[in-house]
Amino acid sequence: MDKITVDTHVHSITSIHAYSTIQECVNAAKKKGLSAIAITDHFGPQFCCKHLWESYSSISGQKEIPNYIDGIRVINGIEIDIVDKDGHLAYYNETFPYAYKKDKTILERILENKELVIASRHEFDEEFSMEENTKMYIEILKNPQVDILGHCDRVRNLFNIDNVLETAYKYKKIIEINEMSLNKSKKQYEYCKKIARLCAQLGCFISLGSDSHNAFQIGNFIRSYKLLNEIDFPVNLIANLNLERFYNIANFKI
Repeated sequence: MDKITVDTHVHSITSIHAYSTIQECVNAAKKKGLSAIAITDHFGPQFCCKHLWESYSSISGQKEIPNYIDGIRVINGIEIDIVDKDGHLAYYNETFPYAYKKDKTILERILENKELVIASRHEFDEEFSMEENTKMYIEILKNPQVDILGHCDRVRNLFNIDNVLETAYKYKKIIEINEMSLNKSKKQYEYCKKIARLCAQLGCFISLGSDSHNAFQIGNFIRSYKLLNEIDFPVNLIANLNLERFYNIANFKI
């Protein structure tokens, strides 16, 4: 397996429960020979309920950070929650009551300057049926704001893989193979392998994300490499193999 040089799923201290600054993340990426990292801090009700304005301000303020720090491309991204079975993203129908005029929703404002959007479901309270999960993921993949479907293997009751991945292929969306998912259980590992195998059959792009919550985890794809090697996954379908390929597939500006 060729070395992945872009880590598309990195959390900084802005995620509250992560532990490293962006500079520390850059230092780790440089040490490991990466060319780029995407800072994709959490944004959603479960993560921001007590500090929404602070989280919004910190995440939207990332636009002030240089595109390149010490030779590492720092992609201005976000991991935003899928909040219901209809595939809506967090704060799609809410506005800030005081700080802004109500001409845009919180979702519209947070995504205004983002280069990369990962949409993920975090089931802290409500779980959906297989049919509901399938509908939810199909709707989110149709959303032009979304680039990557994050750790879709983690929903309880799972989903119809064929229908969801066919939608991803149709709308040219990227499916994430999340390094942290592969450490949960053998069953989870095999489910991720099933997703990756069908992506290969359909010609659907994947990305490998460390889902790092500290700088020490950045660029760690050990289990992901193992999984992809086991099924002889085609390298040409790995979207974040290098920065140039990722630019072309994720369709954002250099």
